[in-house]
Amino acid sequence: MATLSDLFYLDVKMPPGSRLEFPPGGREAAVYVVDGQVQVDGLDVSAFSMALADGGERLILEAKQTSRLMLLGGSPVGERYIYWNFVASSEEK
Repeated sequence: MATLSDLFYLDVKMPPGSRLEFPPGGREAAVYVVDGQVQVDGLDVSAFSMALADGGERLILEAKQTSRLMLLGGSPVGERYIYWNFVASSEEK
């Protein structure tokens, strides 16, 4: 089956004290904490919060308590223009 992008979405469950290193690779990535608390590169991130990483950064996640995360992202799609709830790849559109 052919894919048109390298998007990813991971459902991650981490016990307290566990660590996860997400390697760089030119992808943009986000970590959304569904439940619990983690440190993302030393920054505390609690439930219902998101941490973002620019493409190419290595993410180091450490669970401070039992946690469930969404790890998502993919290759940058280029600049986007937003007006109200409309999003386009060019201002003309």
